[in-house]
Amino acid sequence: MRPLTIILDGFSKTYAMTGWRLGYGVMPAELAERVTKLMVNSNSCTAAFSQYAAIAALEGPRDPVKTMVAAFRERRT
Repeated sequence: MRPLTIILDGFSKTYAMTGWRLGYGVMPAELAERVTKLMVNSNSCTAAFSQYAAIAALEGPRDPVKTMVAAFRERRT
């Protein structure tokens, strides 16, 4: 299934970055080249500070995410 799988996600909910309009896609390389051409021509570039924040979110500790998920889970009950 890997050659047929496309994953699109964003940072809004998990990393509390709503409104930053920052996301990513995971897909086969040949498709990524075409998607990149489409996105470069249809969207303006994301601000550098939000790109650095996204890198920090992905590379940093997951403890804040786990804490936030636990708080949301508690609110549901």
